[in-house]
Amino acid sequence: MRQQGAESGRIAWRNVMRSTEARFRSQATTFIDLGQVPRRVGNLKSAAQRCLQHRSPRLPDSIMRTFLCLLLSCLATFAYANEEAMKRFNYLMGDETLRQQAFEAGRERALFCGYCHGENGNSKRPHIPNLASQNPIYLFHSFEKFASGERTDFVMSKLAKSLTLEDRVNVAVYFSQQKVLASDAPVDPALSKQGAAVFQRVCTGCHGARAQGMETTPRLAGQPEEYIRTELTRFRTNDPSRGGSVMIGIDSQLSETEIGALAAYLLRLQLSPSEEQANVARLHKLAAQ
Repeated sequence: MRQQGAESGRIAWRNVMRSTEARFRSQATTFIDLGQVPRRVGNLKSAAQRCLQHRSPRLPDSIMRTFLCLLLSCLATFAYANEEAMKRFNYLMGDETLRQQAFEAGRERALFCGYCHGENGNSKRPHIPNLASQNPIYLFHSFEKFASGERTDFVMSKLAKSLTLEDRVNVAVYFSQQKVLASDAPVDPALSKQGAAVFQRVCTGCHGARAQGMETTPRLAGQPEEYIRTELTRFRTNDPSRGGSVMIGIDSQLSETEIGALAAYLLRLQLSPSEEQANVARLHKLAAQ
């Protein structure tokens, strides 16, 4: 009986190791935002701890060591795939000729995106974001999150999975070089002023003083009012579709009035031509590093 129990334990752990290896190696074939790694490693650590708590006391330490080594090797492969994908992206962004080729290829692949986001990246629907002038690294990461399932959306999840890595890079480059069109929608001046104060107090550290976005955070300037309000409310209510985002902790501190004020302020916020030019140069430099 003891021998049968020990053998059952060994078989169970072999199955765990095989499934874990398959899972992480399949994820390693697609680039995923490096920001996800700590969360995924944390999940893995918790899972390993649970396994250790419930493992058979007869299971040899050699099998445990093998299992832990396998997990580490899978994580190394996963991180290496991320690094290689970013190297490809950075190399392209650092070369003007290659970037222009990516822009032209992205124009063709972005035709489907135009139905919702607009051919030039300016949204056709108030609940859908502009992609024009968006940080290319942020767009690229967003595609990967939809493809990996970290972010979920009925349309975007399917679309992202249908695009190759090269397609995602090209589309990100294409939309990043479009211009945001100013909105003429009416806004309550008092509400917009309140939104400006909230933005300066809460948002500038990550999204920039003029909401131009940073390396891995989106540009918010000029985004549709309904889109901003909807997304901030999702973060505030811990919507599962945005699970794991740092924004959940930040937006949980905002009131509905403050969210409305932010949406009104960002809708009409525009960068000057010189600010736009400086921002494009900064983003290209960041992407090429």
